[in-house]
Amino acid sequence: MRNKPKLYSILILGLVFLLASSVIGCNQTETWTTYHNPTYGYTIDYPQSWDLDTSDAPNVVLIYSPLWCIDCPVCNIGIVAYEGFLSIDERKNVVLDVLYDNYKDVEVITSHGLDGKWEWVIEYTLTFEGAKGRGKAYIAETSGYPLVVFFVSNAEDWIKCDQVVETFIP
Repeated sequence: MRNKPKLYSILILGLVFLLASSVIGCNQTETWTTYHNPTYGYTIDYPQSWDLDTSDAPNVVLIYSPLWCIDCPVCNIGIVAYEGFLSIDERKNVVLDVLYDNYKDVEVITSHGLDGKWEWVIEYTLTFEGAKGRGKAYIAETSGYPLVVFFVSNAEDWIKCDQVVETFIP
């Protein structure tokens, strides 16, 4: 997989770095808002107090919680849509290559196929800047584009991340 275009690895590396280094807002009842990507045809809901960043690249969207809650768990989400064809195995390998090449103590907890909107899920742990983290990468296709939706959390309880990812509609 190392011969794939470096753009994929750079994008995912940047996303995982940003996601792993951010801190979210504390659990609270809050209003949610919807983001719709007209180019790739997907929507996702997220807490209104979180931030949405579409500035990195046209095919990359980051959703992350506010940085003001230092004692709260990390739970941030990145969405990468790929131009051109990448098979499910190629998308899995891109995710794994980036994790193994750039983070310490990466351990894949589970990696298996899913029915429904997600074709595959990879659940992992890693160490980033001395902190332990957990994450999931969901692999799908939307409007004919290969897609990876992933999140990083430093919390044992990552229900909030799963709640946001579950709102994703390809």
